[in-house]
Amino acid sequence: MPPSYKDMFHAIPDGERSCKSVIGTCSGYKFHHCDTKHDGRQTNVVVGLYKTSESPKDCSTYWDGHRMWVEFTEEGDPFGDEVSGHMRKRSLERLSSHAEMAMGRAHRTHTYTVLVMRTFARLIRWDRSGAVMTEEIDYKEHPEILGEFFWRFARMTDEAQGYDPTVQLVHPGTDSYRLMDKTAEKKLPELLDYIRTEFQKSIDVGCYRYQLAVEDKERVTHRFLVGRPLHITPGLVGGGTRSYVAVDVEKEVFVHLKDQWRYAPDEDSMQQEHTADDRHPLRICESNLEGDILSYLNLMGVRNVPTVVCHGDVGGQVTATQEAWNAIVQGPRTVGTRTHSDQPSKLVHYRLVEEEVGRPLSEFESGVELVKIISDCIIAHEDAVALARVLHGDISPGNTLMYPMQVANQQGFTQYVWAGLLSDWECSKSIAERDTAAGPSTTARMGTWQFMSSAVLDDKSRRPMIEDELESFFYVILYYGVRYLKHNSKDVASFMAYFFDSYSFANGEYSCGFPKRAAVHCGELQWPDGRDVLFASEGSHAHPLNDLIETMLPWFQGRYHVMVREKELRERSASDKQVKGRSKTETNKYADVMLGEDIDYEDHDDSMKGEGEPYAGGDAIKFAKAASNLDEHRAMRVLLRRAVKCASWPQNDKSGDQLPKNCTFRKIRF
Repeated sequence: MPPSYKDMFHAIPDGERSCKSVIGTCSGYKFHHCDTKHDGRQTNVVVGLYKTSESPKDCSTYWDGHRMWVEFTEEGDPFGDEVSGHMRKRSLERLSSHAEMAMGRAHRTHTYTVLVMRTFARLIRWDRSGAVMTEEIDYKEHPEILGEFFWRFARMTDEAQGYDPTVQLVHPGTDSYRLMDKTAEKKLPELLDYIRTEFQKSIDVGCYRYQLAVEDKERVTHRFLVGRPLHITPGLVGGGTRSYVAVDVEKEVFVHLKDQWRYAPDEDSMQQEHTADDRHPLRICESNLEGDILSYLNLMGVRNVPTVVCHGDVGGQVTATQEAWNAIVQGPRTVGTRTHSDQPSKLVHYRLVEEEVGRPLSEFESGVELVKIISDCIIAHEDAVALARVLHGDISPGNTLMYPMQVANQQGFTQYVWAGLLSDWECSKSIAERDTAAGPSTTARMGTWQFMSSAVLDDKSRRPMIEDELESFFYVILYYGVRYLKHNSKDVASFMAYFFDSYSFANGEYSCGFPKRAAVHCGELQWPDGRDVLFASEGSHAHPLNDLIETMLPWFQGRYHVMVREKELRERSASDKQVKGRSKTETNKYADVMLGEDIDYEDHDDSMKGEGEPYAGGDAIKFAKAASNLDEHRAMRVLLRRAVKCASWPQNDKSGDQLPKNCTFRKIRF
C-alpha cells in the first residue's frame, strides 16, 4: 500500500531538501545532487533519482545512471504564457539539454522529469519524438498526485522506466569482458589498426561496456560488444544516431554498429509516393530500411559501399509522443491547440551492423588523397544508379568515409590503400526506369542543408536527380578543401557560415542562399571579402584543385542556365546502359590504382563536352554542352580520376583543421 502523502511536499520549493520527504515512497532509491551549469547561471537545482546500489559514491554527476531527475526552478513555467519569451526559451533549452544528456549517455527509450516551481509542478515524459507534459499540479493542495507518481515509478521495471532491455551491462570478470580486452590488444595490419585503436579508446578506464542485441528478419539474434560510441548525433529530437566500433561475439571480429531512431513513414504519404514502377524491389511505398537498401546494393555488385552483416528494428520500440499529440488533436479544440504543422514524427528504434569500420574523411593526408576518395564515392553513386536504380539522397561530409582496401601491384603483391566508402543510405530513393515519368516528391526534402543542390533548396518538392547529387559532391570537396588545405584566406569560420549556412527567405519558405547561388548560377566562388577562392601550391605550379573547380563551375552554371529556359529537366537514366567488365590494373599508390574504364572517355577533351541539344545562339550552345556533363557521372568521375593520375599535386598541401574549435558548424538535417 502506498503511504500517506499528507504534507509530503510542504517544504517545496526548498530545493534538494524537499526530496528527503519523498524518499520514503521510493524504497531502494536515493537522490543525488546533479551539478549543472546551464547558461552560466545557478538558478536551478537538479536532483537525480538513483537506485541505491547505482548511486554516485562521490560528488560526480552520472547522467547515465539516474532513473529520472527532479528540477527545481525559480524562473516560472516554461510551458505557460506568464513567462517572457526570452526566459521561456532559455528554460526550455535547459530542460531539453538535460533530457538530451540523459538520453545520450545511457541506452534509453524514454525518460522522465518532475519540474517543480514555486506553487505547482509538472510531470514530463521525453522520447526521441519530443515531450509530453501534464497540466499544472498543485502539489500542496493535492500531494497525492506527485506522491503516487514517485511511489509507482519506484516499482516500475527497468524497461518501463525507459531502459532498453536489449542492452546488457558487461561486468568485469565475465567472458564478454575478457573478449573485449583480448580483441583490443591484438594488432591489425597497419592501415586497419585505427579500428582497434578506436575500440581500445572506447573501453578505456571509466567507460561502461555493453552487449547489444540485433534481431534480423529471420528472427536470429546477433550479439555485439561495445563501449563508448565514436559519435552521437546531437539533439534530443530525431535519430539520436550512435556509431560504434563493435566486436561480433560469434566471429570475434570488429564491425561497425549504427544505433538510431528511424522515421516511420506516414501512411498517406506512402500511398502518394507509390510509383508505377512495381518491378523495383525497393519500392518507395514499402519504407525501405537502410539495411535492405545496402543489402540490395551488395547483391547488385555496387562498389565502395558498406557490406551488411545484419540489421533490424529493436524489440518493437517506438516513440509515444506522437500518440499523445494525436489524442489532443482528436479531442476538443482550444485556443492553445497546436496546428498540424507541429505534429511530432513517429520514430522506430533500429540497428544496422556493417563489416567495414570507416574512417572520417577529415583524416585524409593530402589533396590528391581527398580527390581520389571522393572519386571512389562517385563510382559508388554511379554503380548504385546504373546497377540498382538507387539515388543516395544525402551526399555530405559525414557520409563520405575512407577505408583501407587491398589492391595488387604490377609484381602481383598486394597492399592496402585508402579508398572511398559512401555510407548512410537511409535517405536514398529508388528511381524510375528510363522513359518512366516521375512526378514531384510529396514528402519533405531530406538530406543535409549545407550540401543540398541549389535546385533542391529552391524547390522542396523536387525529386533529387543525378545532377543534384553531383553538385553535392562538389560541395563536399570544397568543404574539406577550405577546412583542411592551404589557401588564400585565414578566416575559414566566416566562409563556412557565409557559404554553407546561408539561406534566403521569402513567402514563408527557406531557399538557397546568395553565395551558393552565385557559385553555381554565375560561376563565382569567392570569400566573404570578394576575393576568389584559390588553393595554394608549391613553387609556380597552380594547385590542381583550382583547375578542378574552374572546370566544374561552368557545368553547374550551364545547368542552371538551361533550367531557367526549359523550366523542367530532361531526366536521363543510366539504368539501361551496359556496365563494362572491370579489369585489374597495376598499383602504385593512387596514380596507378585508377582503372582504365574510370579514366578513358571516348571523344573526351579538355572542355568535357556533353551531348546536350544546342540552343540558338553561341552562349546557349556553350551552356547546354556544359550542362550535359552532369547528365551522368562519367564526366566528373573522369575529371577527378585523371587529376589524381596526371596532375602535379603538392606533397604537403594539408594544413590541419583551420576551423576554430569554438566554431559550431552544425549539420542541418531534413
